[in-house]
Amino acid sequence: MMTAGMAGLILINAISHTVASIAGGGEYNSGLFSAFVLFWPITLWTFYACFGKGKLKYSALLVVILIGVIGHGVLAGSVGLYAQNLIGDYGAAVIQVLNAVLMVSLWYAVGKIRGGKLAEVRNI
Repeated sequence: MMTAGMAGLILINAISHTVASIAGGGEYNSGLFSAFVLFWPITLWTFYACFGKGKLKYSALLVVILIGVIGHGVLAGSVGLYAQNLIGDYGAAVIQVLNAVLMVSLWYAVGKIRGGKLAEVRNI
């Protein structure tokens, strides 16, 4: 579940940079290159390898994406607070460490929910 979870976080990052470029009239942004060269291919391959017949359930994919949205929201929120000088270096660093702990904890918990039923391998 950890691998799929990390791919969910990367997917949200790729989406955010792609949408920002489209919304900006196709302008380049700092994460667009890595989104297309790394994040989209890695995410799509990971999801292909982790979900489907004989793999993790698709319901787990939705949870993985939701957790990715939460993690990216915390990241973007803390960057915004930092950019507005509402938090300092230390505060931003602490939030990012806690965000990483939150992500790992959520991915772990998803694997344990209902006795691991959500993250169990499908036998169909």
